[in-house]
Amino acid sequence: MTTEGLLKIHFVALTILGGCLLGGVSGTESLVAIALSAGLFSLVFVDWLAIVYLPPSIAYILMGIASVYCVGGFWSGVDERQIAAVARLLVLVQAVLHLQKKSRRVFEQLSVFALLELIVAAVLNDALHFGMLLIPFSIVGLSTMVQLQSYVCQSLTSTPSRNGRIEPEPGSIDVRGIKVSRVGLLVMGPAVLVFAATFFYALPRSSGNGLQSTAFGQGTTGYSDTVRFEQMGKLLQNPQKVLRLELRDSGTSRPYALHEPAYLRGQVLDEYVWDPTHNVGEWGTVRRRDFVGSHRLPREYIEEDSDRRARFDRVEATLRIEPTNTSTIFSIPPYYESQRFDTIRHWPRHWLLKRSGNESRDHRLEYSFFTHAFYTGQQRKWLRYVDLTSERHYPNALGAWERQMLLQIDRERLPNLVQMADRVFAELRDDVEYTTEIAVALEKSLAQNPEFTYSLDLRDERPSDVDPMDYFVAVQKRGHCQYYAGALALMLRSQGIPARLVVGYKTDEYNNFGNYYIVRQLHAHAWVEAYFDRHQLPPHVDLYGQAPGGGVWMRLDATPSVADEQSTGGMSHVMDFAQILWDDYVLDMSNRRQQGTLQDLGQGVGEISAYKMYWDKIDLLIQRLKAGELGEGAIAIHEIFSWRVTVVSVFVCLGVVLVWRNTYRASMLFSLRQPTRNTAALSGFAVFDHLCLLLSRMGMFRKRSQTPREFAHVAQHQLSCDDQQAADLHRIVTRLYEQRFSSSAGLDAAQQRELEQALQRIEAMLHQRDRNASSTATNGSWS
Repeated sequence: MTTEGLLKIHFVALTILGGCLLGGVSGTESLVAIALSAGLFSLVFVDWLAIVYLPPSIAYILMGIASVYCVGGFWSGVDERQIAAVARLLVLVQAVLHLQKKSRRVFEQLSVFALLELIVAAVLNDALHFGMLLIPFSIVGLSTMVQLQSYVCQSLTSTPSRNGRIEPEPGSIDVRGIKVSRVGLLVMGPAVLVFAATFFYALPRSSGNGLQSTAFGQGTTGYSDTVRFEQMGKLLQNPQKVLRLELRDSGTSRPYALHEPAYLRGQVLDEYVWDPTHNVGEWGTVRRRDFVGSHRLPREYIEEDSDRRARFDRVEATLRIEPTNTSTIFSIPPYYESQRFDTIRHWPRHWLLKRSGNESRDHRLEYSFFTHAFYTGQQRKWLRYVDLTSERHYPNALGAWERQMLLQIDRERLPNLVQMADRVFAELRDDVEYTTEIAVALEKSLAQNPEFTYSLDLRDERPSDVDPMDYFVAVQKRGHCQYYAGALALMLRSQGIPARLVVGYKTDEYNNFGNYYIVRQLHAHAWVEAYFDRHQLPPHVDLYGQAPGGGVWMRLDATPSVADEQSTGGMSHVMDFAQILWDDYVLDMSNRRQQGTLQDLGQGVGEISAYKMYWDKIDLLIQRLKAGELGEGAIAIHEIFSWRVTVVSVFVCLGVVLVWRNTYRASMLFSLRQPTRNTAALSGFAVFDHLCLLLSRMGMFRKRSQTPREFAHVAQHQLSCDDQQAADLHRIVTRLYEQRFSSSAGLDAAQQRELEQALQRIEAMLHQRDRNASSTATNGSWS
């Protein structure tokens, strides 16, 4: 296939990839189809079959029409639409260019628009697939540039004159006569890669998250102050990622494994309201001034007794939350401060974490804390009313007003629900010793009752005058977690037990590649917290790792376990881990992180222990080298070893070796005569031009006044060629004259092979002379 044919295929591939880069955002999906259709149509009907093509004048008119069409979107005033309008214009112009007959002008214009597409795509699209498509785009783009250069050089060195003969362009170069040095590639390749990596690492990033987020739009990763039943049902069908959770043992820094799903607390809902006018039931948060918190995270409670310290695990949790539209973030109480975060605040009465008022919600948020909630891979169900270590001015038990609020229930509106709770209590009346047993029995009456099933069916067939909670217990008996949690909370209240709803996430989806848990919207969950005074608890209940005294919250989950079976894995975990690397090393590499140390680089990907430990080992090795600690025993030479002297010595030795091995070549390089204006232009005959290139490396250049045959005689005498070498020189010159002055069509395969073999023998002879001269210079330096 000719160079022009390859170039056409390359540009079609480049156009399609460019369309894919631009079409990965909502509102620009059609660009992929336009680029694909235009590229394939032009390749088949314009370039291959040559059935139709656009004249330049018509093409310019169509480009003008495309510009006018896209200007409307640009002046809309919205950044996303402006960039999308530019992207649409680039694809349409490329489509018009592909419909023209290909020439050097068209190829160069396609190159410019391909680069412009890459720039616009970098602004418009910051998703992971942009980085994935960038790799083939770069490979095809580099190959296209090489093919284009070859095409341009061939057009310069093979331009037919008016008499039909091939005449060279003055100063042109035939790329077929140029060979790339392997040594140059070995030296320049790593140097270019290091420079590119350094430049990319230090390149400033934008402060935002780009003009798009994911295919689902910006994530709703928080909970508002009210949660409706239909809202939770929609969340449970959305696989969008909300956050990642990394748990590490604070003593060993190893990943902490769980044997059951983790509960992440998001919002506490105190009050149930049913609006008969709109036939809507919802749970909401009651706002009180003393409930609001602007506190730092509590100081960690330290158990003085070693036996008690052994009854809970000290775990460090690191959470990375996607952009959100609420101030709610997530936690695993009881939590304690591991380091100060000015971006989050603690709500003591609800054990909630929220963003501070000045913290932007358009960015990913990463924070960490210690938690005493786990023991042997299981999350405890007991939580102190407030943390008495830091909030000593708060009451340590439920107040009268709050108790009344958490016992509020309309018994007349919920007759079936109250009747079911009374029936459960009646069955336990004689066997109840502690109030917690009533709560557990009510939990089992929903969670383990075969009449109740888990369902995400959002159809509401309830009569308009019936409360959804009462209808759920008496008739429907199917629903998602909010139905079960809401029914349990009201049933507890009907039996005199204060209760409230907690909404958040419950996940056991573990990513083995990054050693962290994935939390998605479909992991949204609701459970119940029931309040008990200390005297209501069984003697065996002990809140290890929490300050003594005060009331206690007990977690109850009435949702059937089938709801926990929703998970993803396999390739999605690989892509999720790749998304983390893309986010942290590409999108979120802020100036603060760019100025970090090597250890900070290891921590740059959200403290993921899989490679954090690797960077920690490297950092430890560097520190030991600096201290002269090379090992144990005799080689631990602290006094006589200096890493600075060692590094300098290594570089000095390398420099001496390089200078010694290249002294002769360096002297030859500077002694070579450079081509001047008196140097003859290339002949247009590739083999002879390659011969001239080889001889120029030995300092021999053909003058304008010299014929090719005279130049061959001069080279023969200066190089002291033998008969075979002289014959090779004159054979090449003879073929040059035959091609220039005879009417022959060109060289056949045998003649071409004969000239290539002659050229190879001459090149081998020149290389041998170079090695002999280098060896002679080396021996002379030693003597």
